[in-house]
Amino acid sequence: MSVSNLKLNRQVQGVTYYNTVGIPSQQPWSGVNIVVTRYTDGTTSTVKVVK
Repeated sequence: MSVSNLKLNRQVQGVTYYNTVGIPSQQPWSGVNIVVTRYTDGTTSTVKVVK
């Protein structure tokens, strides 16, 4: 497996936390969070985090 597409120059534009029913927040929820990070190049990343 190789790394084919590194995004070294992108910067975080904003982060939104969602709970399991889809309610957004600017702060993490207690329990399961879906964390959506938006970058200045227009891309996003989504991860599940348990707090």
